Amino acid sequence: MSGSGPDPITWLRGLAESATRIRLAPGVLGKTHTVMIGVIVIWAIVLFRLSGTEVYLDISLIGGAVVATLIATRWCRQSREFAVANPALALMEGADITEYQKFEAQMKGLTRGDTRLISDPIAPQTIPALPAAADPDA
Repeated sequence: MSGSGPDPITWLRGLAESATRIRLAPGVLGKTHTVMIGVIVIWAIVLFRLSGTEVYLDISLIGGAVVATLIATRWCRQSREFAVANPALALMEGADITEYQKFEAQMKGLTRGDTRLISDPIAPQTIPALPAAADPDA
């Protein structure tokens, strides 16, 4: 099968160029899509490289693809479990998670929402301390 047909390297270059234009969702959902696309590409390469004469090469290619598929399946299952347990965090990544956690803390009253920016880092302004929490033992 590898003797005739289109060159797989040229086909993969075209696929890579078109894949750079795809924008996936952020967070766990986007990462899961990326992993699954990678598994599909691995299986496409394996199918292009299969030959009827080199049995050991075919077995090693299929074995490697099966191992990659099992690892991807396990990772996707764990990602899904995380997404079920934390639906808000599963759709975000990076700075969005930090902003969401700040928002959650402000809504619970754990932090002050009126923090000010320091205009001069060389001579910082003093920021009043938070009021001391009541000691439950006293």
